[in-house]
Amino acid sequence: GSPRYKGDPIADLCILQEIMDRIGGLLADTLRGGNGFARKGMPFLHAKFGPKNYYKGTGARRMGYRLPEGGYKVLPRLIPQYLVPDLEGFELKPYVDMRTPRFTVQPPPVVKYRPLTREQFYHVINVRKAKAAAEGGSGGEVATAQS
Repeated sequence: GSPRYKGDPIADLCILQEIMDRIGGLLADTLRGGNGFARKGMPFLHAKFGPKNYYKGTGARRMGYRLPEGGYKVLPRLIPQYLVPDLEGFELKPYVDMRTPRFTVQPPPVVKYRPLTREQFYHVINVRKAKAAAEGGSGGEVATAQS
């Protein structure tokens, strides 16, 4: 340690603890297959700089699973299906000019419905049955509030 900590047992223990932490970190990293150095200053992690057998992938979704004996089983339900509309004869282009004026759309008004009474409910049913009977369908019997 430095001369001002000479003979201070607590300072000696702190320095010893720091040294042991560094040695333990290097040893643990080496046992994991690393080279014992920190990644600081290394480029982004890819297969050349990663640990042994490191495979990063490309960010694509998997469409199946690996078989234990080797190979890959593709599951049709995991294959993405893109629904593309038919744009033949569509006149708009996928470009919006920056000079297009901005506008806001007002939300639709909130309509609050109160529950129907029994008489109002049967009135609605009877009106619908009368319309159906007038159009030629079977109107059925007329519903009443007492039934």
